[in-house]
Amino acid sequence: SPFLPSWLAEGVGTTFTDIIADATTWGASVALNLILPITLLVIAHRIAPQPFAELASAKAIGETARPLRALMVQQMLAQVSLSNVWLLVASSGLPMPTQFLTSLIGIPALLPVNASVAEQINRYDLIGALFLVFVGAALPDCGPERLGVVKRAAPLVVGASWFYSLAVKIAAHAGTTPAFHRSWQDMFGTPTHASPAADVLSWLAFALLNFVALPYVTYAFWPCVSLTKMRGANPRFRQQTHVEVMHYNRTMVFQHALVFVWTAGVWALLTSSGLVWPLEALASANVQPPLQSYAKPNPAGWEHVHTQDMLLALQFGIVAIVLDYVPIKLTGAREKIVTNAQLALLTSWALSIWSKVMVNAIWNGAGSYGHWSYRSGDSTYAKEQGVLDICFVVACTLGYVVSPLFIFFTLRNAIGRFAHSLAIGKKHHVEEAVVENDLWSMWITLIGRLLVNTKAYHLMALLSRGFAPPEQ
Repeated sequence: SPFLPSWLAEGVGTTFTDIIADATTWGASVALNLILPITLLVIAHRIAPQPFAELASAKAIGETARPLRALMVQQMLAQVSLSNVWLLVASSGLPMPTQFLTSLIGIPALLPVNASVAEQINRYDLIGALFLVFVGAALPDCGPERLGVVKRAAPLVVGASWFYSLAVKIAAHAGTTPAFHRSWQDMFGTPTHASPAADVLSWLAFALLNFVALPYVTYAFWPCVSLTKMRGANPRFRQQTHVEVMHYNRTMVFQHALVFVWTAGVWALLTSSGLVWPLEALASANVQPPLQSYAKPNPAGWEHVHTQDMLLALQFGIVAIVLDYVPIKLTGAREKIVTNAQLALLTSWALSIWSKVMVNAIWNGAGSYGHWSYRSGDSTYAKEQGVLDICFVVACTLGYVVSPLFIFFTLRNAIGRFAHSLAIGKKHHVEEAVVENDLWSMWITLIGRLLVNTKAYHLMALLSRGFAPPEQ
């Protein structure tokens, strides 16, 4: 795709070789990078015109749920949209479906930077945007004594996320490596300390997000943290109501997601970046990473594992949100839901921990992490499989195959009941409608509120007649 110039630089494919494929890819890329951002920005504004004001006026922790989630979804949509537009400005420009049209009316990148760096920043923006949704869903579960902390944590995380996103882009345009991203020097060839102003800005942004905002969110969530939840145990399971069990499960998964984020960051500091200062004059005070790989250095391996841990954290943030929608009538299936959630967590931790072992492995046979090498010439893959390689294959199977299966079985009751509700609603069977669960009613209410807010009254009436069960 001409929208991904870094692929060409890496020798992956060529552009303008098949008119049908080129036109199809061009249309999809325009939809993703132009039409989608504009649409998302409109939706983001309509979701919550004044979420900060609504959050500030909340009198109890329960009243923060709606403004927090609306605020974080709004900010997530805005960050994704602007990041996609920036990718056009800084990397690909606006090419046309064919080479002739591109040379004739194509728009080049207005502020070009290294295409690989631009796409890496875009990936970070997407992860950071999803992290906001995770925070917005987790904070309402904090204890009632944390109301003031939650009100301060939300704008702090939003501001730190935007500041980091902006600072990394400024560093890219200044031609320097952002602070704490040492692996970029080897992966993309970007120099360090090329711009003192950009260095200081990126250092402050990283410190604000990771050393201030993240600890503050952890402090807000601390009343829900326990070692029992880290083991996936619930001693009072049989005495709890369905709502209490779901709250316990949700906070347990949120806690694991938060620990995933912390371990990913701490491990990156210990293995890749160390503790650095922003100016070249202060370089002598830098603390080198104490756990560098004993095998051939592989910056792509460090980057891969760090990104993998962040995605695992976001995955379980999504699981925790969906756990809310397990129908209340499924109390008989609670034990299976809890067990499946525990197994999903354990298998994901196996992947996370063993990936780190492989990157920091001493043994020569531990070469599978060479698959993550950014350039084929840097591959450290061993020809003969060692014991660690076999263990790594097992860990990947657990994390990439077994864990998603357990997640599916954890959530399938909610998904299945929701699908069943749709079928009942379409059939208008009065005798079956009495077994409707609260999930369908909740979706009807949410869709109705959205349509009312957008003043789509005719569409709301049409949908209610076509899909809602008769008694609703």
